[in-house]
Amino acid sequence: MPNTDHPAIDVIDGFRDDYQWLSNHHHSPLTWEGLDYATAEAAFAAGKTLDRALRARIAAAPSAGAAKRLGRQVPLRKQWDEVYRYRVMQEVLAAKFSDPGLRRRLIATGSALLVEANDWHDQHWGDCRCHRHRATPGRNELGRTLMRLRDEFTDAPARQWTRVACTGHRPHILPADSHDWVIAELTRIAAKLRAEHGTSVAISGGAMGSDLWWADAAHAAGTRVWLYQPFPQQADRWQADWKAHHRRVQGFASRVAVLDTRFSTKALFDRNDWMIRDCDALVAVVDPEHRGGGTHAAVASALGRRPIIRIDVRKRDTRLVLPRPSQLTQHDPGTPAVG
Repeated sequence: MPNTDHPAIDVIDGFRDDYQWLSNHHHSPLTWEGLDYATAEAAFAAGKTLDRALRARIAAAPSAGAAKRLGRQVPLRKQWDEVYRYRVMQEVLAAKFSDPGLRRRLIATGSALLVEANDWHDQHWGDCRCHRHRATPGRNELGRTLMRLRDEFTDAPARQWTRVACTGHRPHILPADSHDWVIAELTRIAAKLRAEHGTSVAISGGAMGSDLWWADAAHAAGTRVWLYQPFPQQADRWQADWKAHHRRVQGFASRVAVLDTRFSTKALFDRNDWMIRDCDALVAVVDPEHRGGGTHAAVASALGRRPIIRIDVRKRDTRLVLPRPSQLTQHDPGTPAVG
């Protein structure tokens, strides 16, 4: 479970209390495909079947929870998991937020990161914080769908990237003569992202090298820094200079969050998934001759899902790799597109 050491800035971490209206269980009457529903949860449950009688029964359920239970009992339409659950969710939420008041409230969240934190084990649409799941980031598909809808309402530019994360090989893996160039390139990119792409948050994984250099570059550009640590002991065994660097970044970061309570290799990889989940674009500092480790896995995971600003330390070349248009219109089922 991500534990925050500093108050989160521009994060709505859970659809409850003042933000309960973001929840699919909130009473928000809507019409979808010719039937009226009391909640988005009921409409989504009905979307699991094409049988009109079953849909009407779900629509008449006395509560969102009852509608959800009925939805679990219907025979699923073909390709529900692969395709239709995402289309239905997008359509249902668009119907819900066609209400002018709700639309204004969603727009008023600005560029906040929307996370559907829960304790009922939903790691697909949300991010479960129960004891079993708290150290594994959920995919937060509901939050991301809401943010895409908000972008549509505000006509956000296609290349407006509010949150940009960075991954990169450790310093000992990068050619020693490339370090100064990488730092200069990250500094240039941080300034360009803030000026031209509306970037207001830089996400750093806090690792030695590119992660901490990225935090420095963003801070110098006037961009807020969020530090996503895999575990509290991240810097314990580092050399003194890197330890001091890590403490300095912790000091100026506006958000410091920790994924797990103790060291594990799994937490290192999960931290990368967490950063990719929450970012709008990824900066990747790569040595193409090194095809392994967390950076390689992170780039493979993000490819096709996020724009990647790829910094090649061998060629001293920086390029933007965008998802293909077909990828932008299809939901990513979780398998990295590497072709």
